[in-house]
Amino acid sequence: MRKTPIILSLTAVLAAVLGASPVGQAAKNVVLPNGSVGTPQLKTNAVTSAKVRNGSLTAADLRPGTLTGGTQGPPGPVGAKGEKGDLGAHGPTGATGQAGPPGPVGSAGPAGSKGETGAAGAPGSAGPQGPAGPPGPAGASGVVKALSIDANMLSMELPGGNGQTIITPAACKSASYTAGPGEVALVSASGTASPDLNTSDVIYVYVMSSTGGSFTKAPGGTSAEATSDGTAHVSTQRLLPLDAGKTYVFAVGFASNFKLTVSPGACQGVVLIVKAAS
Repeated sequence: MRKTPIILSLTAVLAAVLGASPVGQAAKNVVLPNGSVGTPQLKTNAVTSAKVRNGSLTAADLRPGTLTGGTQGPPGPVGAKGEKGDLGAHGPTGATGQAGPPGPVGSAGPAGSKGETGAAGAPGSAGPQGPAGPPGPAGASGVVKALSIDANMLSMELPGGNGQTIITPAACKSASYTAGPGEVALVSASGTASPDLNTSDVIYVYVMSSTGGSFTKAPGGTSAEATSDGTAHVSTQRLLPLDAGKTYVFAVGFASNFKLTVSPGACQGVVLIVKAAS
């Protein structure tokens, strides 16, 4: 028969009965070595709260539901700000939003540089003729036209008549001219005549004009020269008013006192058509 279990059982009973008394402590320290008491040596409900050292048990040593939550304590102090976290990944592109209202019209920009000239377009059709404009002002005065007379004659018969019967040789006529408004003719005429016989006579030279009929002499004095030296040379000038719209021919006329034959003879003349000042 083994005695050790019996002794251990008695010792446990003694320690449980005596508790924390000096005798019980002495019995525990002396009689029970460490690790010698296990679950079989304890009675049911042998270990009470009074026999458990404060702070020696954890929640794992207790039956669930034994511990109840206490009242909430005051909030703790705010902790220090942590370091900035890493940049997160780029999220997906969101859906396109609705178009906004149109903005206000901007101010006009500066003018651009001038472009190149385009090609000329095709000419358009001629328009209807417009009405005639009013007559323009009269032009400045001055020479409008110059006519000349220049001829030599081998022979010319003068009938005499004391200078009143005038011969107008065909070679001594100017070209025709139609007068305009406010015009006059300044005619310078000269004639040379040599009688075929050594005869003393007088040669007359006249400024002549015609508007389609016979020639008439211009009004004014008479210009004449004797043939005492064998030749007469006579010059004269006349200013003739002209009728607008009429056509004129100017000429150099000859006359003598007595009938004679001139051989040779010559005629010269200059006709200046002048527009008179208004």
